[in-house]
Amino acid sequence: MLNMESKTKLKPAELRERLEAFFGERGEGLQMERSTGNCIVFCNNIGHVTATISEKDAQTVLNLVTQEYEYQVKEFLKKLP
Repeated sequence: MLNMESKTKLKPAELRERLEAFFGERGEGLQMERSTGNCIVFCNNIGHVTATISEKDAQTVLNLVTQEYEYQVKEFLKKLP
């Protein structure tokens, strides 16, 4: 299990789009199990990725928790502006 946090210049809506494209069915193939205002849960029978988005000090903060998708989470975070 891995829990990582990162700050980005992206707006929350832009970040959500990138998360859905990267981890969703068009990307890593995970299904979106749940999506609320600031939380998205992607999962399949192998593992899961939970993304929580917040804003702090004029930046967007992303917290990712995963099981079995540690490499993919690290790769996603590397690509954030």
